[in-house]
This record gives sequence, structure tokens and C-alpha cells, in this order.
Amino acid sequence: CLLDLGFEHQVRHIFQQLADHPQILCFSATWPKKVQTLTEDMMPKAVHIRVGAESHEGITGNQDVRQHVRLLRREEDRFKELCKILRSHQAEASIIFCGLKKTAAAL
Repeated sequence: CLLDLGFEHQVRHIFQQLADHPQILCFSATWPKKVQTLTEDMMPKAVHIRVGAESHEGITGNQDVRQHVRLLRREEDRFKELCKILRSHQAEASIIFCGLKKTAAAL
């Protein structure tokens, strides 16, 4: 989250530069307190849409989505394993999250 990286001031500055009645869409895979507070401050009439159910354990995702975790010890094994996985699921949709733009560009 940009807020966790110390960009809250910059995000608030951007909000202040917007027109009087902008249409703003904010997305968050999680809903941490910092994001809630920013939303309440900057968009007092915001509509909150949640995908998934909230329980005592937090928000649960769509049960139709499968997640698999593979722990690879060596950096060079990652790309090979990713290619292997994608080849085995060619007929399915996939999404890959990367920590850096340059990693996404390399893929």
C-alpha cells in the first residue's frame, strides 16, 4: 500500500488538486485502517463495495479462486517454475503480481 510506504502526504495532495465533484475510484485488496481513514477524510460520501465475506477472521475471498504457493530457494528457479505453471494452465486465465515494474516488464 502506498500509505505504508510513506506516501500519504502525496496522496492527500493529489486529492486536494482535483475538481470540486470528481468521480474517484479507489481499490484496495485489503482494507487497512489507514485506507479507511483516508477514504473517510477525502470522500465522505464514498460507496464501499466489498467482494468476499467478512467474518470474525477477517475478509474471505471468493471460494472459486484457487491459490497455490510454491517456495523456491533459488532466484533463478522462479521464472522456470512460472513458465511450467502457465504452460500447464494455458486454457485458464491467470494473474501474476510482481513487486516491481521491471519484474513485470521482464515477464
